[in-house]
Amino acid sequence: ENRDLYTISSCSGRITFIDADMPWHRRNSSIVFKKHFPITEDEFMYFYKQPTLRNLWLVVTGPIIHVSSATPSEARKLLVMAREAGMKHSGIISISRTKGIIIELKTGVRLTILLKIHGESVVRCSEIPGIVKVANTALLEGKERLNRFRKVLGLKPVKYRAF
Repeated sequence: ENRDLYTISSCSGRITFIDADMPWHRRNSSIVFKKHFPITEDEFMYFYKQPTLRNLWLVVTGPIIHVSSATPSEARKLLVMAREAGMKHSGIISISRTKGIIIELKTGVRLTILLKIHGESVVRCSEIPGIVKVANTALLEGKERLNRFRKVLGLKPVKYRAF
């Protein structure tokens, strides 16, 4: 517990299916499915078989946490601990008198796979078990880094379901 720090938002990592021209586009895109735990082949197939308007992307992202710090020294300490735990893509994203020093803590865990182009499959059905395994492995790698961060902070790790 630290009175100089508080969490603004967080996500432990997720697997997402996105219907969009490019996976980072917000306009004219739809999140088809989102889950914070490993997916099954049946879940994958259900969403893979759905019609799409644009391209279908499978995106796995690692954890992200936004924290406000009242002081530069506490912000720096938090960044050092996060980087020790494998959250290497972390840094200060803004400084304001009202909100304090805003820190974004992220791992480099990310996986983006194009599954369909304008409704046409670009992966073979025989490749789907491997894609599901890689997606789940990436998700759990991010969660493991989050657990390392929890340990550095003196908190108990969370047990995540393996696949």
